[in-house]
Amino acid sequence: METQIVISTDKTGILLYEAARDGLNFYASHLDDLNNWNNTVLGWEAICKESNLEIDVNFKHIKALISIDSLYSRALIDLMLVTSQLYLTKTKIEQIFYIKQAYLTIYETFENFKTQQPWLESIITNSGEKFKSDFYDWKKSKKIFFKRHKVDSYIRIIRNKLAG
Repeated sequence: METQIVISTDKTGILLYEAARDGLNFYASHLDDLNNWNNTVLGWEAICKESNLEIDVNFKHIKALISIDSLYSRALIDLMLVTSQLYLTKTKIEQIFYIKQAYLTIYETFENFKTQQPWLESIITNSGEKFKSDFYDWKKSKKIFFKRHKVDSYIRIIRNKLAG
């Protein structure tokens, strides 16, 4: 006979768990869509190349944008899994493990993005004031987040010394 595990939590914890699970489904589906779009772009690129069609489409930019969106979608999926699992943990070592995973996911996502940021910034700079303003707001928020949570100074400790 199976026993049911009952975890006591407050209403906020339940809402956070449910939001993470819903978000997980959304971003998993979105990642599938991105993969399909990438395959479509690759197909069109091959057709244009084989047919010597000269069209005003920058396939490299489209593929790079899909790649950036995929990076963030994968990170969000990881963070939603971590969030939902944190809700279910029973021991401190489990909490440490999932918090470490969240921290490393955030850090590695931004590290990975650094290679794309200059290219994206040049595209946004030429795309109008609204995009430029939003992008610079995002950069400012990222800087505040990293400073507030001491991401750069704590990453070595978290990566190399925490158990879990």
